[in-house]
Amino acid sequence: MRQYFTSLIITLSLIILIEIFTGKYFFGSGLNCDYLRCNQEYIYEVNFGSNEENNLINYSRDQKGFRGVRKPYNEIDFIVVGGSTTDEKFQDEKNTWTEKLEAKFILDGIDVDVVNAGVEGQSTLGHIYNFENWFSEIDQLKPKFIVFYIGINEGRSDHYLRFDNEPKNNLFQEVKFIIKKNNGLLIKLYRKVKNQYFSNQIPKSKFNFHRPNVDREFIKIIKPEDSKVNLEFSKWINNMFSKRLKKLSEYSEKMGSTPIFISQRSLRWFFKDGILYEVDDKDIENNQMVNSYHFKEKKLSAAMEDFAIKNNIYFINGFELLNLNETLLYDYTHTNVKGSEYISDQLYPYLKNIYLNSIK
Repeated sequence: MRQYFTSLIITLSLIILIEIFTGKYFFGSGLNCDYLRCNQEYIYEVNFGSNEENNLINYSRDQKGFRGVRKPYNEIDFIVVGGSTTDEKFQDEKNTWTEKLEAKFILDGIDVDVVNAGVEGQSTLGHIYNFENWFSEIDQLKPKFIVFYIGINEGRSDHYLRFDNEPKNNLFQEVKFIIKKNNGLLIKLYRKVKNQYFSNQIPKSKFNFHRPNVDREFIKIIKPEDSKVNLEFSKWINNMFSKRLKKLSEYSEKMGSTPIFISQRSLRWFFKDGILYEVDDKDIENNQMVNSYHFKEKKLSAAMEDFAIKNNIYFINGFELLNLNETLLYDYTHTNVKGSEYISDQLYPYLKNIYLNSIK
């Protein structure tokens, strides 16, 4: 028994040493590839992204964690930063709004590479992480523009911090977090086997907050601006959110890139006869810093516009520009193929004008 225990300890020690010395802390690129899903590829079959019955989704990221890279890293024109509405993990790459946007440039004879750096669930806190732990680790990365498509993931409860790769709250989770972040030989092997043999079916956990064909039930909302929690959220915007916008713009300019901010809107609310209706979300105050989605999205957009004007930064008011409806989204926030085409159609004239002005 003692011999068996000794052998087990030696084996585990060797496994730990192999994992440590083959990972990023000693010989790696410095990228947290578990978080960024570097060199990963999935093939899913879904039935909610388009009207096709058998819709195969090819989702892949390159060795640095980007989606849709065509040019060398030092020649990239646009990097688009955002959450799942940018990542679009249930859209084939050719159907993402970033790729459709790129296709419009090319069709007009403008050789532009639009690279998708969306990470599901990220807020501006995660976008700051990108500069400090992702973009800074890539030699010669110097895009002309960095587009921030933001708003929906802001102002959420601490429960969502895991999407921004924040530290874990107990020892077991912390150790697991460090092992994955180290990205050693055994983790890479495990991930490769998992991706090759077990990634073609979508378990329910993969959907996270994607809710295809969701039932839409709405209730009347009266004067959300008078709510105490919403007034506190306004203070948060003026303080924390403004600081994050400033940091993102400074990081962009430090890279030699021009920041472009685009605000978002969802299908969680609508107006009818001057009356506001919102989705009947009984968990909203547990998950959000507000109790009104319209109030949240409008305030965030206004704050972004105000920041852009004061700092002479490009801003596109997606909150007002994007006229979303049920034919464009498969749930409250995520676009289907038609919706991604619509997003690219709406944004293209603005981004084309910004790009052409930059090369005059």
